[in-house]
Amino acid sequence: KQNAECRHRCCDDGKISESIKVITHSMGSVFSKGYLKALIDYIMANPELCDGISITEYNFAPYQPQSYSAILGVDTYQYSHKNDNIAGDKHIEGAKYQSTSDDKNDGHFIEDFFKYINTLPSGLYRWVNGDIVKQ
Repeated sequence: KQNAECRHRCCDDGKISESIKVITHSMGSVFSKGYLKALIDYIMANPELCDGISITEYNFAPYQPQSYSAILGVDTYQYSHKNDNIAGDKHIEGAKYQSTSDDKNDGHFIEDFFKYINTLPSGLYRWVNGDIVKQ
């Protein structure tokens, strides 16, 4: 039975129970930090509604990663190639650095990370008749 107050297909008691995955590339990494900080602020201000949320962020070729850090409460992973002549391979403070290729052909483009993106866990939700439903 779905709670009538809850517009999400989440659970019977109206609490939001979701797995949120954010995937970024290059400058999108720093953009996502603001988005995720606002989301964490909402969760902290509304714990009675959000005790089932988990957030994971995957940053591919993050631009200037040494100038920002992972958001507290967000499980953060960084994928950087040694030979990326645009973003380099410095670390995001607080992120789990994933070992990637040092192949000369692996650079900054998102296509250079497809082999890693394809290994990420898939979500268990889908869009059905205007609603997100758990599979």
